[in-house]
Amino acid sequence: MSARASGAKILIVEDESIIATNVQQALVELGYDAYAVAASGEAALRLSAERRPDLALVNIRITGHLDGVETAEKLRQRFAIPVVYLTAHFDVASIERAQESEPYGYLVKPVKASELHSTIEVALHKHRLDARLRQRERQLEMTERLAALGTLATRIAHEIDKPLSVVVANAEHTIDELSRRDAERQAPDAVRSASIEQILQIQRETLSAAQRIRSLISDLNTRSGPACSSDGAEVSVAQARAAIQRRARVLVVEDEEMLLKVMRRALEAHDVVCAPSGQAAIELLQQQRFDVVIVDLLMPHMTGVEFYARLSKQRPDDAARVVFITGGDVHPWMAAMLATLPNRCIEKPFNVSLLRSLVQERLSQFAPVAEV
Repeated sequence: MSARASGAKILIVEDESIIATNVQQALVELGYDAYAVAASGEAALRLSAERRPDLALVNIRITGHLDGVETAEKLRQRFAIPVVYLTAHFDVASIERAQESEPYGYLVKPVKASELHSTIEVALHKHRLDARLRQRERQLEMTERLAALGTLATRIAHEIDKPLSVVVANAEHTIDELSRRDAERQAPDAVRSASIEQILQIQRETLSAAQRIRSLISDLNTRSGPACSSDGAEVSVAQARAAIQRRARVLVVEDEEMLLKVMRRALEAHDVVCAPSGQAAIELLQQQRFDVVIVDLLMPHMTGVEFYARLSKQRPDDAARVVFITGGDVHPWMAAMLATLPNRCIEKPFNVSLLRSLVQERLSQFAPVAEV
């Protein structure tokens, strides 16, 4: 857009009245809105507060409490106004000091109309570009902060899911056990029966609260991209219910001791062997065979995906029996690889019934293993 069409507002900061009048007249003729002349730095700040100029022409050696450089610095800091300096001559000391205020140009007095026009237009254009750049930097900073917040939320969810898995699994197991024992009593004592019912109610409430937390964690994981799809798991449960029940040999690979205990208890209908690391599991599989191998995706030293890759090369039949478990906080490359695999994947905190059904589903798909 041309200067004449834009009508940019220009503030002149000049204490020599004749020069100020000449510059103002030249600006008007060029099509600018030279709306005010300030004879001091203080006056320039007051006028800028009343009506914000698009650019200020400032005498670098203006007299008064504030000189030209100080005035320009305050105009930039307070109002983000670009400044072009007016000077009668150049000297190294003045220019070096003036650079600290980040000026958009210099004009030597007496000012020629052609130089006035080109310098102002270049300064206005550069200021617009700088403003866009600053806006993009702010947007990028905000994006990075939001990304960091999302990562933090996912990590928090990952840290919560392990103890929560214990709460959920233990609550379910206690309810199942107490319900079974209560049902087996031929003539239960009234007081003892009431006590059992009270325990059952407490455990139901605990389970309900834990499932609520699990739902919140699921929402956090969804924001960062779920590692596992729940749709397929739900279908597998229906399939597993129709499968013939049989006792299986299950290898659980998990670095969290609490979860190892919980999963052993949840799968007590089967022969469960626990391995605290991927390497320990590889060594076990060289000596024994298992119907199902349950592997945590995020473990130190060797991740679940790395374990699967090694197992696929050494024992591809065993790799097909793998079921992954994860808290959802997985790297993009890991999520991409999971999407290409046929193996099931469930998220922690897991549902005990779902875990049992997935094991049964695997048993219905593969023949019983024989010892190595």
